[in-house]
This record gives sequence, structure tokens and C-alpha cells, in this order.
Amino acid sequence: MAKNYGVAAIVAALCLVGVVHCVECLTVEGPVYCDTCRVDFPTPLSYDLKGAKVKVECRNKTTNEVTVSIEGATDGFGWYRIPVEGDHEEELCEVSLLDSGDETCSELLEGAVHNARVALTNRNGISHQTARFASSLGYATKEPHANCTKVLLEMGVLPPDFFNN
Repeated sequence: MAKNYGVAAIVAALCLVGVVHCVECLTVEGPVYCDTCRVDFPTPLSYDLKGAKVKVECRNKTTNEVTVSIEGATDGFGWYRIPVEGDHEEELCEVSLLDSGDETCSELLEGAVHNARVALTNRNGISHQTARFASSLGYATKEPHANCTKVLLEMGVLPPDFFNN
């Protein structure tokens, strides 16, 4: 019985090490997807990109000096979680795409946004949450999926009489 308490105490101590180590940590989270319709937003034909590489970077607003640069990758659901230590209220922080991890979906659309700004501070009214969610970021296939027109019509993105004009 005493042996079980000892094991439990060790496990609890190990769990606390991670918490104590990063006292002022915020986690940047977000999805990376494959845009199979080349429209720069997710559709029902889009899919999650697992193994996509992203980078969180913070820069001083005045000097533009990089203060934080941390790379991460998406999990099997196309979702990344990158812990960032410290408060970065006086900095501009963004998540940017590095590599799709998928040869069939690795294009960056011209004119599209390839980064997402995130507020990495607890001094902005959301101090009770440690997660900061970034907008979806996506890569595109070389050619649009054959069913894109149908899907975009169903989504109401294209007007019903689009092909009659």
C-alpha cells in the first residue's frame, strides 16, 4: 500500500514539473487544411493536413526584432498546439506556414493570407484562458477538385444562376 502512495507521489510531482516550468505560458492553437477547391477557405471537400509545419513568431513593434520563434507541427487531425512562454503584449505575434507535409497539397495561393495574428498576453481581457486560437491556414492542390462547383453552389458561395450568364 505504501508503495502505491510512493508511485502516486512521484507521478504527481512529475505532472507538476511541467506546470511549474511554464508559469506564464500561453498555447497557440489552430488548424491547417488542404484547400482542394483553391478558394482560400475550407469547404466540405477540404481535409486536415497532418504533419504540416508552422511557426509562431513574435516581433518587437518598434524595432521589428524577433523575440520568439517556435516551430511546431499538426497532429493527425491537422491541429497544432505550440506553447509560448512569457507575456508578449508589446509584440506582434503571428503563426505562419512552413511546410504542408503533403506533396499533393503544397501550393500557396497567390494573394491569399498565409499567416494568422495572435494576441499572446493576459492583459487583454481574456486572462482566464491559456489557449489562443489562430485562424485556419491552408495550402492548395494544383488543380481544383472536380466537385468544387457543385459544393460551392450548395454552400451558397456561387449564385444559382452563375452558369446562365
